[in-house]
Amino acid sequence: MLEFLALHWQVIVGAIIIVLTGIITFVRFNKKSVQEQIDQVKEWLLYAVMAAEKELGSGTGAIKLRFVYDMFVTKFPLMVALIPFSTFSEFVDEALDKLKDLLATSPELRLYLNQQDELEEMKEEVAAITGEEV
Repeated sequence: MLEFLALHWQVIVGAIIIVLTGIITFVRFNKKSVQEQIDQVKEWLLYAVMAAEKELGSGTGAIKLRFVYDMFVTKFPLMVALIPFSTFSEFVDEALDKLKDLLATSPELRLYLNQQDELEEMKEEVAAITGEEV
């Protein structure tokens, strides 16, 4: 037993740290009021919607919703059981409205999101020149 502990102490300590971090995060989140929790989720959704927009571009609404939902399930696994998908979809719509407002007032943010589109266009142009598929 001591030999096992001596060989694997780093893994054991790492696992303990991960578990403790998860417990602390869970306790801190649960100490907040329901409205504070919802506000935190909505703020995170703004980030997730922005990441989906950058990754997938425009005109892919249902795919983006699924992308954001998958990110949500990963980030807030316990909240999935508490928030119905219809409510989640409403939260995403609110985040999209907020993102549209931000895009209207921030050219830097617009540029950040459009860089992915420009990269895809460049890849397509290179593929057309070289005859390779994208």
